Amino acid sequence: MLSFHLSRTHPLRSVAFGCWLASLNLVLASAATAQVPDVVKPAGDGDFPSISVSGFRGVHPQRYWLVVDRDPRGLLCRNEKGQALLALKYGSVIETDLSPSSPSPLSFQQGKSVVRVKVLPIHLLFDARLKHRGTSTTCTVRANTAFIAPVNGESIAVLCRGAGVGDVRPPFVFPKSPEQKNPITP
Repeated sequence: MLSFHLSRTHPLRSVAFGCWLASLNLVLASAATAQVPDVVKPAGDGDFPSISVSGFRGVHPQRYWLVVDRDPRGLLCRNEKGQALLALKYGSVIETDLSPSSPSPLSFQQGKSVVRVKVLPIHLLFDARLKHRGTSTTCTVRANTAFIAPVNGESIAVLCRGAGVGDVRPPFVFPKSPEQKNPITP
């Protein structure tokens, strides 16, 4: 059994060592699938017929999605009338709209599944709205693996953790120009 005497070390080294041990623990625990939340599975045609995920804490909705559509014009996000409002950037992480006052975020239009999502201005490639440009909104995207992929919420939590203890950084903030440094990288 290994024992470490940290009382004489610098406090930051102790914190770094503690973070290292915690990350080692996460790596070792990742082998146990019961500890890792699952994501929603698509049907054979790539559509997501449900956004409910069975996990170790019960059933919960799929919360985060990655835009995987590589169309240079972006993934179209539509309003309730089916009109294209926004085009989303490839690589954006969008969130399912789980408003308690709204109906289920998953619906079917012309036999194809769509999911209602919350979109932030940072995810936009193009905004066709006349009013409220540059604001967050809700719209629907095709719930198919050709357009979006489910993201494990725990993965996002790991990406948000900074180098310091209790330091949380916003996920997926990209630089606006090549001169700016990415705030995620230390």
